[in-house]
Amino acid sequence: MDIVETPSGYELHADAPGLGPRDVKVELHNGVLQISGSRKLHHESKDLRGRLLRRERTAYSFSRAFSLPENANPDGITAAMDKGVLVVTVPKRPHATAGPPAPKRIAVAAAPAAKL
Repeated sequence: MDIVETPSGYELHADAPGLGPRDVKVELHNGVLQISGSRKLHHESKDLRGRLLRRERTAYSFSRAFSLPENANPDGITAAMDKGVLVVTVPKRPHATAGPPAPKRIAVAAAPAAKL
């Protein structure tokens, strides 16, 4: 996972090959951003007439947790998947506030379809 600080916020980039927005969870609890995802095991076999003899996909899962800095704006967190890469954007706010933010789940959006 890469963490990049920009003048306006923070970006977290995670490779998630084979995962879609439904396979990934981004949640905030007590000032900690939790990012997790999983891919299920898939096996398929067909007879010789079906031409496919065997197909296997590996299963895996990941989970990472990050404490947000005091200048993070939890209300503006967004997440999107594009070509197997999850990008979570955490904007900065001009001044820190007291107390941890309320727990919430951030929706992971799919990238818009490419225009040809």
